[in-house]
Amino acid sequence: MASRREPGAAAAAPVEIPVKQVQIDGLVVLKIIKHYQEEGHGSEVVQGVLLGLVVDDRLEITNCFPFPQHTEDDAEFDEDPIKTSQGSLSLKAYRLTPKLMEVCKEKDFSAEGNHLEKSLQLLMDRVDEMSQDIVKYNTFLRNASKQTQQKHQYVQRRQQENIQRQSRGEPPLPEEDVSKLFKPPLPPPRMDSLLIAGQIDKYIQNVKECTSQNLGKLFMAEALQDQVN
Repeated sequence: MASRREPGAAAAAPVEIPVKQVQIDGLVVLKIIKHYQEEGHGSEVVQGVLLGLVVDDRLEITNCFPFPQHTEDDAEFDEDPIKTSQGSLSLKAYRLTPKLMEVCKEKDFSAEGNHLEKSLQLLMDRVDEMSQDIVKYNTFLRNASKQTQQKHQYVQRRQQENIQRQSRGEPPLPEEDVSKLFKPPLPPPRMDSLLIAGQIDKYIQNVKECTSQNLGKLFMAEALQDQVN
């Protein structure tokens, strides 16, 4: 939360004025979009530092740099690259809570939090891989169904042609091994999917255990706080 000193106010007691609006320069928006297009690689999160100043209740963002660092004024921007690529600029500003800013300044990040973050990142990676495998399997099903239809149409055409040849007193067409003409598409390997599913289950259990422990600590702390009060 940004603050400024009201004219005439005591030097020892500055008046806290919350930021109610964010004004961002157009060049900054273009830099953010360019940064993602150059380093985002489609799915990665890119970070940078925003520079600006507070004027009354307005936070003015005048410049930015691709550098992972927290600014003193607690604002964060999120750009939707999919909507932007479709011609509709999507840019949102978020207010960080004072408690979070204090934690960032104190660097008080626990090992449990790092473990949870890593497990969530690995979980998202495995889910993306599973989604790709599902797309491959659906493509295999569509190709197999399409080939089955083509095989059935081919057999029907030969049957109709043999009927016409028979009516003209001609010998039927020679028998053909249709399976050699229409080789079925190879299904994608399922072992990879099974391994990914096992990894997903493992990471889910890790996240579940970590969050359960943290929730238990939170409830115990609240109960102790109620007893003290």
